Amino acid sequence: MHWQRTTKGSWLAIISLVLFGVDLAMSQFPFNHDIHVVEVKTGRVVQISGVPDAGEFNPSWSPNSKQIAHDVVGGPAPLGHSIFITNVETGVSTLLAGAEGGNDAAWSPNGQKIAFDRANVGDPSIYIVPSSGGTPTLVKTDAVDPAWSPNSKRLVFQQPSDGSIRTVDESGGAETLVAASGFNPVWSPNGQWIAFADGGDIWKARVNIFGVSLGSPVQVTTAPAFENQPSWSNNSMTIVFHSDADGDFDLWTIPAAGGTATKLTGLAGQGDFDPSFSNNGQHVAYAGFTEPPSLTSVNSQKFVAPPLFDLAQNYPNPFNPETEIGFRIPEANHVVVRIFNTLGEEIRTLVDAPFAAGSHSVRWDGKAENGEAVASGVYLYQLRAGRFMKVKKMSLLR
Repeated sequence: MHWQRTTKGSWLAIISLVLFGVDLAMSQFPFNHDIHVVEVKTGRVVQISGVPDAGEFNPSWSPNSKQIAHDVVGGPAPLGHSIFITNVETGVSTLLAGAEGGNDAAWSPNGQKIAFDRANVGDPSIYIVPSSGGTPTLVKTDAVDPAWSPNSKRLVFQQPSDGSIRTVDESGGAETLVAASGFNPVWSPNGQWIAFADGGDIWKARVNIFGVSLGSPVQVTTAPAFENQPSWSNNSMTIVFHSDADGDFDLWTIPAAGGTATKLTGLAGQGDFDPSFSNNGQHVAYAGFTEPPSLTSVNSQKFVAPPLFDLAQNYPNPFNPETEIGFRIPEANHVVVRIFNTLGEEIRTLVDAPFAAGSHSVRWDGKAENGEAVASGVYLYQLRAGRFMKVKKMSLLR
């Protein structure tokens, strides 16, 4: 992720910083970013992930839009920077085996592979690992920011040594040159274009499915702002990107043919980055700022803790046949509390209604939506309220 405001002549310096393990975005916001999802039609935003004591960036959707691969910085991630997989429904995040130290995950359109680079641990090379985890395979050295072709056979990437945009097949051969400079490239779903950032703007280059350039790059955005991290809609007609046009980084969309950019979402006064269109075109995942549970100044002399969202541990736990789930919301909000099994399958919706600010509780009687008792085992309970989302485990013993 190379999002810092820059000029046409200075973006190479940012690349070099990343290669030496200094990721400015991550160091500036190490633990206050999680993966959020915005609904394109309504603008509704929900928080998807929340790995404790970690920051989360660079989301990439699975083809069925049920999971998201993303960076985790800090927390339990090995080497301080690795790829995790988050279940969109439950919010549960799991380390992707074989992607320790990984950065900029890219899920293949066929769902079978995840590509990533390891620039943030001093290895600017691209690897591929099975989407279920496994042994990583080296594809290309001197390569970062991978993204797949729509047929899942080639990768587009940036070559840090000269800043060029290139493609390569998954075995590391048949390399092509797309553009002399740029970063964060991404292939359009129709296979006809590669979008990328360069000099503070979004560009696109026409290519065939083999990555062969079919003409000079075309500039898409022209605003006096820094714009980066393009992602295509599923019909290849719209590009989403992050931009500091409003003074802090937010998400914007623009027709792929060019035109007027429209703000999609972004928390005012904070940075929101790395948008990624879902494969059904209905949602955009991104690294969104999450308000930290820290002290807030109320005057120059006194500090108080603000009221926070919270999801309590169920009681009793383990339980049989009933348990109570407590939660707190600092303001009136629509609340959804759901039960899942460990496979991520929904068992029951306990609450889907507006609640006033304050502390509340709901009970679960150990039954599914159809009224049948569920078996003994571990279950997940999830609270969603506005942008807030949290998941905890509980045990049912029959």
